[in-house]
Amino acid sequence: MHEKRAFEPTPEEGFHDKFSRASHLSHDLLTPLNAILGFAEILLDGVGGPVTREQKEMLEAIRQGGEKLRECLTALLDTLNPCDI
Repeated sequence: MHEKRAFEPTPEEGFHDKFSRASHLSHDLLTPLNAILGFAEILLDGVGGPVTREQKEMLEAIRQGGEKLRECLTALLDTLNPCDI
């Protein structure tokens, strides 16, 4: 009897799959994060009108947290970069 085997990708197919997943993950996570950071910056610049000191502190917290998150995500995604394999 012949046993059915699950599909096992070749090393090259695994490489391309890893690259594709990292690319999609990068886009799915960093695109909305960049939008959040951009809007926080616009508000900090007063484009939407004056901001109070309390609002500025909150926007700075959003910006700082977002920047830290972007650094972490970038570092994580760099570990998935197939060019480093």
